Amino acid sequence: MNRFQQSSYSTKRQSQRFCRFGGFTLLEMLIVLFLVSVVLGSAVALLVAPSDQKRLERQIGKVEQLGRQARGLAVLQQRSYIVTFQRDTLNLAPLGFSDSDTERDTNIGVNGASSSADVTESLTLDEEITFSVKNWQQDWQVIEEREDIAEWVFEPTGVVEPISVRVEFERSWIEQTYHSLTGEVVQEEREVY
Repeated sequence: MNRFQQSSYSTKRQSQRFCRFGGFTLLEMLIVLFLVSVVLGSAVALLVAPSDQKRLERQIGKVEQLGRQARGLAVLQQRSYIVTFQRDTLNLAPLGFSDSDTERDTNIGVNGASSSADVTESLTLDEEITFSVKNWQQDWQVIEEREDIAEWVFEPTGVVEPISVRVEFERSWIEQTYHSLTGEVVQEEREVY
């Protein structure tokens, strides 16, 4: 045998040997499929779980946004503003009285504004999320029905009525307490599943 034939013969011999042992067994394939399914399952769980958290953060973010806007308008326009919490909306409106009045008008509407036309901004809330509001020295008020209303008052001096807001969805919740001088969040607690 010449050298070329000998190397060709040994290559064929080696390839036959590898072909016999080169495939995967059924057990090996099942183990790999199991591991891939575990990794994909945990990845899906990680992607699904934060959706509740994002949903709650989006709703509590609306409260923060309207609070900042209300405080800014109250100071800028030297007029009291009010944020009202209803089942499916947050409303921002000027109060229905001027600073020179000692008492509020008797014609104040449901949301503290002198009429619904006075509503400066209205944000729609997720109906599946429950809002609870705790004004200073009061108990928690759960906003469950359309008729349930809670108020948050912003004075022209920049002073804000102390308030805590809690948003809940199923077992998850976020609770924020707002500072009476700045209207900013001073404390936040959360349990998100």
